[in-house]
Amino acid sequence: NRYVGKDVDVQAGTATWARGYVEVGGPFENYDNLTHSEEEQWEKYELFYKAAGDMGTPKSDGWIAKFDDIIAEEQKRNKDLVVYYGGGIHQILPRMFAGLFVDVGFAVAAMLFVGTFMWIQLGSVFLTMIGMIEILASFALALSTWKIFGNTSFTFMHMLVIYIILGIGADDIFVFADAWKQGRAQPDSISKDTQKRFQ
Repeated sequence: NRYVGKDVDVQAGTATWARGYVEVGGPFENYDNLTHSEEEQWEKYELFYKAAGDMGTPKSDGWIAKFDDIIAEEQKRNKDLVVYYGGGIHQILPRMFAGLFVDVGFAVAAMLFVGTFMWIQLGSVFLTMIGMIEILASFALALSTWKIFGNTSFTFMHMLVIYIILGIGADDIFVFADAWKQGRAQPDSISKDTQKRFQ
């Protein structure tokens, strides 16, 4: 199917906008339809875009990567070109994993940055490790609480909570550490009493 704006000029071949669908997939050669030896067809289909045994990221010489190259070239000439991907799980997974691995990389980089900064601030590898464990444990606790209250959905937006917890958790640790250090300047009744310094 293809749609164009009402101002289309058939003679000139121009329009302010156009929408179309490009369908890719089966059935493959020597198969009658998509349900004919379906699992076998899916295995062949997957080899077109990912390496055998891979989790689903598009391989560099697969059809998805080649299709992306064509779109990228066209977008250089047409800045208004927008591409949406749809279909079954086998079509969506490569896109999900490609983006997911990038997001996971950012999350790991954020945790490394916070952990390094915490180590510099606290001056203790032990306290840094305990602090990071506390932050990650609160993430698991938050998800468990979400489930206990009857929520069944879990989307990629929920994963953004890790950045919030990283910020709040690290800030709490810095506040407690600074309060402990400032306790040294208090009178002996406080500075020499471990319990009162924690208060």
